[in-house]
Amino acid sequence: MKSIYSLLFVAFTLLMGSQVNAQSASEVESYFLGKWNVTVKGTPNGDITIPFRFAKVDGKLKGYFLEPEAKDEKATDTVYIEGAEIKTGFNIAGYDVVVGMSKKDDDNATGSLMGMFDVTAARVKESAAAGSNGGAASLQDYFLGKWDVTAKGTPNGDVTIPSRFAVVNGALMGYFVEPGSSDEKAMSSVKLEGEKLIVGFTVMSYDITVWLTKKDNDTATGSLMDMFEVVAVRKK
Repeated sequence: MKSIYSLLFVAFTLLMGSQVNAQSASEVESYFLGKWNVTVKGTPNGDITIPFRFAKVDGKLKGYFLEPEAKDEKATDTVYIEGAEIKTGFNIAGYDVVVGMSKKDDDNATGSLMGMFDVTAARVKESAAAGSNGGAASLQDYFLGKWDVTAKGTPNGDVTIPSRFAVVNGALMGYFVEPGSSDEKAMSSVKLEGEKLIVGFTVMSYDITVWLTKKDNDTATGSLMDMFEVVAVRKK
């Protein structure tokens, strides 16, 4: 009997450990979303700072960076969570490299490039000094990906509309699935206005407008036609 209890205890411990690790990975991912200035120390060319950005796109973690002297962002080759670290691989100056970073405090991370050079990362905060375009970019990044958007208390009860936002040819686009359908349709309008994402589309033969504002990392709230409460939950 003791051996059976021991096996059950070990199985329970492993299960709980896997759940803790999964939660930890989610927390690490949420922590790194946004823009960072990543500085590689003591390279043959001195200290080099590389602007990075991490975002959720279609529910997947994506990484982007700017090469020195470049104006256009490039996507990293890989980005993933390993333990308490975010790791991203990319090609820069003709070299394939990997950077690993872990949280130091709320706005700073540390790590290494290829296990050879120390790395420090500082979060880039959007502020009034950054201008309205900077704030819009941050808000856009927040809404990228898939959401379940629920309008509360309509004449048809609570109605959930699966929605997706993506950048296509440099423009923010929105897509949705009507109740009872499996086909995704493009929204007629998507725009950022202050702290709001405002979208328009036709559903069940009605032209409607929904606005949403960020509540927390995975939840947004707002209104449909300024009549019905709306809650949007990020799909992971």
